[in-house]
Amino acid sequence: MLSRVVFSAAAAAAPCLKNAALLGPGVLQATRIFHTGQPSLAPVPPLPEHGGKVRLGLIPEEFFQFLYPKTGVTGPYVLGTGLILYFLSKEIYVITAETFSAISTIGLLIYVAKKYGASIGEFADKLNEQ
Repeated sequence: MLSRVVFSAAAAAAPCLKNAALLGPGVLQATRIFHTGQPSLAPVPPLPEHGGKVRLGLIPEEFFQFLYPKTGVTGPYVLGTGLILYFLSKEIYVITAETFSAISTIGLLIYVAKKYGASIGEFADKLNEQ
């Protein structure tokens, strides 16, 4: 039903696609023209040297500041915990052996990054200078 609306809207928007209802979705998308404008050659601002503050090593500080007036200090943590419990109770996410494998792999990667990240970064910088 929705595809008919899309095809009729496409036929009305582009007269060259008058028989768009007869075309398949792949053919209709192939007739579109992408990247027709000139690329912008404006200078791109440099990236900051250091990123913003994060909590728990992943969540930006701005997220906590956004939720603070409504939920208080523990609001974002309760929101995250509630979402995880909702996904588990509704079986949107099912814990399998792959879950434990992913948790242990991510833990190992975090440990290696914390323990050896600075020395690996210095080694990479030294290689870039040569």
